[in-house]
Amino acid sequence: MTERLTVPVGGASTVLVRQLAAISGELDALLEEMRVETDGYGLLPEQSALLRLISGASVRPAEDVGMSIIGARLVVAVLPPTHARRVLNQPSRDLISVRPAPDHVATLVRGTPQRAGDDRGRRAASQVAAAVMRESGEALVAISAPLLTPDDVAVAYKDATEAAELLSGAGSRPVFVDECWASLATIRLRRQLARALPAGNPLERLREYDAQHGSDFARTLGMWLAKNGDTTATSTALSLHPNTLRYRLRRVGEIAGIDLCDPDVRVLAQLLFRCDV
Repeated sequence: MTERLTVPVGGASTVLVRQLAAISGELDALLEEMRVETDGYGLLPEQSALLRLISGASVRPAEDVGMSIIGARLVVAVLPPTHARRVLNQPSRDLISVRPAPDHVATLVRGTPQRAGDDRGRRAASQVAAAVMRESGEALVAISAPLLTPDDVAVAYKDATEAAELLSGAGSRPVFVDECWASLATIRLRRQLARALPAGNPLERLREYDAQHGSDFARTLGMWLAKNGDTTATSTALSLHPNTLRYRLRRVGEIAGIDLCDPDVRVLAQLLFRCDV
């Protein structure tokens, strides 16, 4: 951090950019370390440890601060900041609660199994989630899969946060990541799909045609795929006559050249044009 910038003549701009990039990387790492340390100021040792685990930072062995990881679950609530402070202040010797973000409360729920198949963490996490939703009717709540090691905490927090924001509803039951994993993975894949598709692909051509002509071919295709190609079920869902549905599916091939017999095409089309049914 204290090294002077040396800029030799002839390659000044390139060398300067490299040196600035190196300093920037060091500064980012230092700021992140300061943030983690500051976030943990005034907290109990296990709270500081949990914050560090959530951030992906290193931490002393969990047992050193009285944390039990095996079988535990992470309950993440997304709620207004004023409600988050109130929920966070509910003390319990069996729980470790922290506030990784102004509108997030994450609670590590201890649930060490006593025998094979014993999921005490699930029952305890459900009770914590119910208490949070009683405290704040606006909370979106998700519960992670059971943890096995401290390294699981950062991933569990990300999974539960995304599940709460994308799959939970205010006032509804909390969602369990290990039950909604397929839906969560599908949403993540759909977010990445646009960057994975080559330019000028048939699926984009179909969507552009709909936008230009006010047609509904993409949604029709998405519903048909979601219904596993069942013409009757698709027609009912879209309130269409079966012959109208067949006509639309023929037009999909004519407009965009989409080969619905190709399994790869069907998978990508179902992701891109997914319909909630």
